[in-house]
Amino acid sequence: MTGYIVRRNGVQVATPATTSFADTGLSAATTYSYTVAARDAAGNISPYSASVSVTTASVADTTPPSTPTGLTAAAAGSTGVNLSWSASTDNVGVTGYIVRRNGVQVATPATTSLPTRACPPQRPTAIRLRPAMRLATSHPIRQA
Repeated sequence: MTGYIVRRNGVQVATPATTSFADTGLSAATTYSYTVAARDAAGNISPYSASVSVTTASVADTTPPSTPTGLTAAAAGSTGVNLSWSASTDNVGVTGYIVRRNGVQVATPATTSLPTRACPPQRPTAIRLRPAMRLATSHPIRQA
C-alpha cells in the first residue's frame, strides 16, 4: 500500500499514508458519509469500503440569557405572593427560570410568572430570579 483515498459525501477529501484521518473544518450538527479505498505503488485502487456516517456535535451554547427584568411581587392573601417578570432573551432559547426565596431554590417555572403560597407577605423575603441553565446575575427584591 502506498496510501488511501478518503471520500466525504462522495468527494475525495484526503489521501493519507496511514489508516487514520482527522477531518476538520466541518459544520456543526451535520451528517457526513465517508468511504475509503486503498492505493498501491502501481496506482491500482481497491473498491471503496462500505459507507460510514457520522454527525458532528452541535455548537456549545456558551452565551447566557439576559437577566430577567421588571421583577414584581404582590401579596396573595396572608399566605402567598405572586411573582412576575419580563422575559429573558437568549441566542438559542430560554428554557425556564430559577426562583430562589431567601437563598433557597423554590421553583423552576417555564413562564414569566409564579404564584407562590409558602411565602407570607408580612415577612421580609428576598426573591432571586435567574434564567434556567444559565445562571446570570440575579435581581433581588424585598417584600415587606
